[in-house]
Amino acid sequence: GSVATCSRTLPLRSTTAFLMACIDAGAVQGDYNGRGPFPPGGVAAHTQYTINKGHRCSTFKAFLEESADKHTNLSITTDALVTGVQFSDDAIPKAVSVSYSVRWTHRTSVKPHNIVPLCT
Repeated sequence: GSVATCSRTLPLRSTTAFLMACIDAGAVQGDYNGRGPFPPGGVAAHTQYTINKGHRCSTFKAFLEESADKHTNLSITTDALVTGVQFSDDAIPKAVSVSYSVRWTHRTSVKPHNIVPLCT
């Protein structure tokens, strides 16, 4: 699946003025939902929305809803706050563990085999 993103057809003057001020201060203008690599400080852009055909398109609906039950090695934790992600030292770093809290209880996942999706 994919997540549809869109921006306001006519951005507000105030947000455009803020965006221009950020660029004048040295921020790089870009698409934060586009393909990287991005500069270390990120990019400045108008707010984007995940709306498709008038309905919000969540990452769950886009990537997991139809396939979650098919993967026995997939754990979905809701209402969690990610407190840290540990990365490998590989040339292309990969997430090797995730620390998170659920209702103030700290947990750490153990070495995922392939992908660690972090969704909001």
